[in-house]
Amino acid sequence: MNINNKLNIDLSSDNVKSKKRFISVITIIIVLLIVFSGIYIYNLRRDAEKKDCIKIGAILSLTGDNALQGTLGRNGLLMAIDELNTAGGLNGKQVEVIIEDSQTSAKGTINAFKKLQFASISAIIVTGDIEFQAINSISKGSSIPIMATCCTGMLDEGRNPLLFRYCISEEQEDIILANTIKERGIKKITLAYPNNLWGKEVEKYTNKHLEKLNIELVSKIVYDINSANVRLLVAKALQSNPEGICVRGFGQSFESVLRSISELGFTGLIFGDLTLKLPTTIKNAKESLKDGYIVSIDLDTDSKDPFIQNYVKKYIEKYNMQPCIWDALGYDSTVFLLKGIELSENNNTDISDALKSIQSLKLLLGENRFNESNDVTFQMSVWKMKDGDFTPLQKTHID
Repeated sequence: MNINNKLNIDLSSDNVKSKKRFISVITIIIVLLIVFSGIYIYNLRRDAEKKDCIKIGAILSLTGDNALQGTLGRNGLLMAIDELNTAGGLNGKQVEVIIEDSQTSAKGTINAFKKLQFASISAIIVTGDIEFQAINSISKGSSIPIMATCCTGMLDEGRNPLLFRYCISEEQEDIILANTIKERGIKKITLAYPNNLWGKEVEKYTNKHLEKLNIELVSKIVYDINSANVRLLVAKALQSNPEGICVRGFGQSFESVLRSISELGFTGLIFGDLTLKLPTTIKNAKESLKDGYIVSIDLDTDSKDPFIQNYVKKYIEKYNMQPCIWDALGYDSTVFLLKGIELSENNNTDISDALKSIQSLKLLLGENRFNESNDVTFQMSVWKMKDGDFTPLQKTHID
């Protein structure tokens, strides 16, 4: 082979390799263009869908002293949103929730609200008494409607007109509780409550209504919510020889108070609210729930109502636990708020006006509406407590 022929072969081989490299590069570029075009189109569609969705915010006590209550409230909230989205959404739009942790603190609530203000949300859901107080102060002047739940406390200052409460107030509850104590012939009583802001309100309003009925508050058990060491406090209170003890609170310290009352030999009546009937209380302090009465709004998990039965079934499947009042409040308040948003869109009105226009909405906790104070109306039940079992006696409608 001469030199010219060899050179031609080498040049031809180089050309083939160059063409292959060129084709490979072009192929890679085309593939990348297809991939990035797909991503771009997907993002455009996602952004379009987000623009066509309804966003609400949620400030929940997911950490801190009230984390259990906040977590249960979140469970109910997510159940309500999942059901609505699965059924086609709200006026054909999916509902998206942005959840912020209040850390069971006023500071955490305020920081969460400031973040949500810039998130293009239609409304906010809040759980907890500390959060209720804080959101009322920080939200005045804001145009965002707020639905508060799992909060009984009374506000220290005037209420934001866009702040709604889907829960019974402390004073409403204490009126019925004091009347129940009076009807059972109790003249001397001990009051147990935690040493926090809510506990101070319990003491204030319970004592106020006990005095009106000439029932003497002979001693108090003011316990630390972060300590289960309550036995000495209970022993000292029992020296006043009360005929009954009204126990208020939530959590391990609350349960320790109940156990100490029983262990120290008290045989009188125990009075309280829905926390005495919670599955956690019954599990951890059933032997202390010997005899007494509670006043409560409650989720009747044994109801024959298909709507409630379906909720209980789905809740157990999703969370592997029995539902209770806190998740029911989270569910109901979310459904009520979303109904208000739906009516607002359909009738071109403010969400707050739409909420007030709902005359009756049948939910897990009964048929409810909002009164002139933006508090929901409830049917309160009085229950007889005997050896950890509860029997409903009567219902009182609260306006």
